[in-house]
Amino acid sequence: MDETLIGDYVSMLLRFKRMIHELQKIGNINLTELLAMAGISKKSLLAGSSVSIAEVQKQTQTTKSAVSSMFTALEKKGYVTRETDRSNRRNITVELTKEGERVLEEMDKKFTATLGKVLTQFGDENAVRLIALMNALMDILATVKEDIPL
Repeated sequence: MDETLIGDYVSMLLRFKRMIHELQKIGNINLTELLAMAGISKKSLLAGSSVSIAEVQKQTQTTKSAVSSMFTALEKKGYVTRETDRSNRRNITVELTKEGERVLEEMDKKFTATLGKVLTQFGDENAVRLIALMNALMDILATVKEDIPL
């Protein structure tokens, strides 16, 4: 394998990581919190009730402790409430507060507008190709991750 290609790949990954880190903060919530809040909102609308923490963990693809920490932070900000299910005390459900709904709507508009600008400049054809390539890359990484030294 060409050493220049490896160096360019690593450089691109580091640049991408820095940019994602910069873009993750939207107001006083990060992208994962925003996605979790959006998932809670959508599930609540469909089910007409609160959402379990396990559902959010699956949606955000994070650990149980990370989801718990995230909801502690969101609860302190007044964006969500958590309750223990009375019929099964192991289940904890989450709901957006009115303030959480307001912030979600505001941040969703900002996020959508920014992403719209990026996709307009990048172009639909390039975006479709990039998504396919990134999915292929993630599939390959998933199969070889055991070989990657930590």
